[in-house]
Amino acid sequence: MGGAAVAVVAAVAVGAGVAAVVLTPARPAALASPEAIESVLVATQSFDDRRSVTVGFALGSGASLTSPGDGMITSFACTRGAALVSGESALSLDGRPVLTLATAVPLWRDLTTKDRGDDVTALQRELARLGEPVTVDGVLGRETLDAMERRFRSIGDAPPPEPAATAPDDATPDARDVVLASRILWSPSPTVVVDDCAVSTGATTTAGEPLATLGAGLSAVAVEQMPGDLVPGERALVVDGEALPVDADGTVTDAGALATIASSSSVREATLGEATTFTATLDLVEPVEIAVVPPSAVVGVDGATGCVVADGAPERVDIVGSQLGQTLVRFAEGAAIPAAVAVAPPETMSCG
Repeated sequence: MGGAAVAVVAAVAVGAGVAAVVLTPARPAALASPEAIESVLVATQSFDDRRSVTVGFALGSGASLTSPGDGMITSFACTRGAALVSGESALSLDGRPVLTLATAVPLWRDLTTKDRGDDVTALQRELARLGEPVTVDGVLGRETLDAMERRFRSIGDAPPPEPAATAPDDATPDARDVVLASRILWSPSPTVVVDDCAVSTGATTTAGEPLATLGAGLSAVAVEQMPGDLVPGERALVVDGEALPVDADGTVTDAGALATIASSSSVREATLGEATTFTATLDLVEPVEIAVVPPSAVVGVDGATGCVVADGAPERVDIVGSQLGQTLVRFAEGAAIPAAVAVAPPETMSCG
């Protein structure tokens, strides 16, 4: 090949090389290898550890409401399924409201100043439960009498008249120093539900005559099986949206809570269906703050505990749940929740 031909071939080769350099497109930034993400920010949220539970109950026997005195019934809020509440009034005799009270011992006599007995103690305990500032000492004194006067005023009763001037030997007690049994409608529990009404407004009644039949009350209420992995803390049993106190073993012993459950739609529906259980939830009374992290951030999992790495150091956490592809963890009590954790620490890492 002549010199001219060699020169042409060389020139073509050089041109092709230049064209390849010029025409080859640069690698797009989107296709570049991303930098490895080593940590992730920690989100926090309030957590009430709500658990659905089955609650069992047992019904006691029904009872009757009886008239505390004689007279015409001028009003009686009695209908099937209605709730009668201690501290309120559902009945009026001869135009005067009668106070409903749930006492451990029915008020069987009129009480006057300095009277003593179990009935006085029961009256004081119920007044205290209703929020009255009384001392439960079994002795009827001014404190208890004033509390009763406030209760009667709260249901619309006129205050007792001022005492008239009397002779020194007049033994008639001041109306403000007497608790009349005929003014108290005894109830077996703080809230009762009417099953049937025996009388109505306009009827004439006498002391001891039946006024209404009550539905069977609850003799026992308890969670059938307590969850075994609850976050520590005081719990409330939520029935029909109302949070009620419950013992640590799931038993309901509070009188007010039992009364509320007895009149709840959950119990009524269960009873109509001849069932002895209903569904409720167990919630923490005081929600706790928890951390939300990716599942890969938790390693060394042993049961409900695991380990995360924050600022290069391992920290033990309790696993309390998961949702939407995230793991919910709780750090040790008193420990601050870190701002970020390692997104994928070594699987073999141990919290010690």
